Amino acid sequence: MFSVLKFRRFSLENAFTGRRRTIRCRPFSIMLRVLLTSTAYRQLCAILQRERRENPRAVFRIRETRRGSYDNATYELRIGLDEQEENDETADCNGLPFVADRDFLDMRGRTHIFYIVTDRHGLPSVSQSASYEQY
Repeated sequence: MFSVLKFRRFSLENAFTGRRRTIRCRPFSIMLRVLLTSTAYRQLCAILQRERRENPRAVFRIRETRRGSYDNATYELRIGLDEQEENDETADCNGLPFVADRDFLDMRGRTHIFYIVTDRHGLPSVSQSASYEQY
């Protein structure tokens, strides 16, 4: 289904406008794949351009954070700016670099496809499911 050596074209339907945008993704590893909508792509490009003025090695890190405390805690996927480390898997989507820790990916199970869409506030949000109803 996926080719590590060749470029692979993916199509995502934009959750808000219904338009289709083809985004070219090249996974550097078998473990991490990232798909994003055109709106999220534009916003992440602007964020990365601003950050790279100060830090040319900046990448987007996909991570899991704990929200809440004790028994009411839930775990959420988040995206943020960081630098690449040795224990990271990398993926490149049309020039945007994404990384995730290998230990984090091992805990997530076999599927390592992350969908980046814009949430109801217009900010990039990460999900591991392909349903857009929550956004």
